[in-house]
Amino acid sequence: MFICFFILLQTLRLAFGTPFIVIKGMMIATFLNFNNPLIYSVLILAGIIFFLIYIFIPLNKHFQAHNNDVNAKDSKLIAGFAELDPEPFFRFDNTGAILMVNEAGVNLYKNGSLVGKSLSSIIPEIENFDLNKSIQFGEQLYFTSYIRNKCFRFTMKGIPELEIGQIYGSDITELKETEEKLISALKNAEESEKIKSFFLAQISHEIRSPLTAIMGYNSLIKEDVFGKIDKDLEYAFDAIDVSSKRLRRTIDQILNMSLLQAGKFELHNESVNVASIIEEIITEYKSDSRQRRLDLKFSKMTDKMSIQADRYSLIQIFSNVIDNAIKYTKKGGVEIIIGRDSLDKLFVKVNDTGIGMSDEYIKNLFVPFTQETMGYSRPYEGSGLGMALIKRFSDLNNARIEIKSSKNMGTSIQIMFNI
Repeated sequence: MFICFFILLQTLRLAFGTPFIVIKGMMIATFLNFNNPLIYSVLILAGIIFFLIYIFIPLNKHFQAHNNDVNAKDSKLIAGFAELDPEPFFRFDNTGAILMVNEAGVNLYKNGSLVGKSLSSIIPEIENFDLNKSIQFGEQLYFTSYIRNKCFRFTMKGIPELEIGQIYGSDITELKETEEKLISALKNAEESEKIKSFFLAQISHEIRSPLTAIMGYNSLIKEDVFGKIDKDLEYAFDAIDVSSKRLRRTIDQILNMSLLQAGKFELHNESVNVASIIEEIITEYKSDSRQRRLDLKFSKMTDKMSIQADRYSLIQIFSNVIDNAIKYTKKGGVEIIIGRDSLDKLFVKVNDTGIGMSDEYIKNLFVPFTQETMGYSRPYEGSGLGMALIKRFSDLNNARIEIKSSKNMGTSIQIMFNI
């Protein structure tokens, strides 16, 4: 309209700026001529008004009516989906008054219609939120509520364009019950772990203490009667000593595995001379290897034999490796080699000429409590924890294990330290 008014003003200015013809007839004829800017502008203005009244305005009204109809259909469709939803659905205004609720939401109330009632009367947790702010900024919030002995997880979403908010509920009662059962089971497991740790510590003390006394007095008596008794009786002292060491070793393995599985083993890294640890272990096994008539050799291929590691872990690793090599070797010998590779990484290799292992068993070699031959009739003693402990302690000390073995051809185990 502003444009039309502007055009009319400009036209009048041009029209009256043109001189009139003096003769009346000529003046009227000239005025009504299409060349007259005023007549031309009036016609254009009439055309514009006609277009606005009979074409543009009706079309605009039709478009708005169609748009409103589409919005109404969309609202009905959304309302239909909400009504069919088996989970509760609420629509509310910025005061918390319920504008719409589906059947699942009504079932939470059980006292008639909910429209117009306060949402907090159904979901008390709503009072913890600023609904006006949530709607104004389109916030999306999550919370959990217990209603009629059921647990619901709600999602609240503000819709600033419509100045409303909506809440979608989901019944998570079964999920919550499962979660509570898992938490209870975890607590029970933690309690069981405490009881197990206490039991192992107590039983360890109760067995080790008398066992230490037995081994000590056995050694004293053996020295005192040496040469004074029959050889058969002297063998009995050796049997007591071997059996006591076996029992002590089994207890140590069980305790170590328990600590490792519980993640309670603490590393104490320090500079450790690996060769000195191996020499101490060899000294312990010299008597056993001599009785078996096995050659026990230790070869040093480097002068740099110290690394940063946990001393106790290394003792357990090499004790188990050397013990297995001697135990499973009937003839020949065991050779221990310490050296460094081309990257200056320290390695310890233990070669034996024993019974070897099959490829199938090597795949499960590090599984606790397993041996290639199982059962009470197995030909070799042991708890089946040795290799599992070697693997766990090696991993803790950033060491890699390489194994080569053939049935009845011996075994080679190399511990490579990446430190």
